[in-house]
Amino acid sequence: MAAGGDNTRMTINTFIMAMITHPEAQVRAREEIDRVCTSGGSLRLPRMSDLLEMPYVAAMIKETLRWRPTVPIVPPHQVTENLPAGTIFLINSIALSSEFDNAHEFQPERWIDGSEARTTNNFWGFGGGRRICVGWKVAEQALFIAFARLLYCFELSPRGPIDNERLNHQTVNEPFPVKATVRSAEHALLIEDEASKYEASFSKFGSTAQ
Repeated sequence: MAAGGDNTRMTINTFIMAMITHPEAQVRAREEIDRVCTSGGSLRLPRMSDLLEMPYVAAMIKETLRWRPTVPIVPPHQVTENLPAGTIFLINSIALSSEFDNAHEFQPERWIDGSEARTTNNFWGFGGGRRICVGWKVAEQALFIAFARLLYCFELSPRGPIDNERLNHQTVNEPFPVKATVRSAEHALLIEDEASKYEASFSKFGSTAQ
């Protein structure tokens, strides 16, 4: 439950920090989303079937997890070949993330190699081998939809001084000063329509819980 919910929340938190401190990446991603989801005066929300048509947005998943790793130490793995069989090792995500050129910069383009639609390709964030995180595909889908829809519907900007190394994941208050501005009345309508689909379900859940 923690990995499926809290890790996703923290990664979205990191993504928003990346967008407000690297506006050029936000602009490039939004242009890609607009090309796919806006046709004349017709707008629609991004969906999972758009993944292959949005390589830059897909690459943002890896880059967000590399730039500020949500899981600093990936759980133990045991090798069966190359190193002495039976060797147990940990993956230090922070150390590996620092080995890249311009490691402190948020550069999704470093991951654009034709395999953007498979987040685990050449990426250690979910572990590897037979013990790879069983929920990596769920995480990929949740993050892609969240990233694409946030950028499609909102302009994200800082609302005060920002320290991009202080993410404040565990605070119950606003983790850092951010302003989210709905792009247009049409985008606002998309948000409201999507929310209305689930309002009845959540209302039923609340009445059952009582």
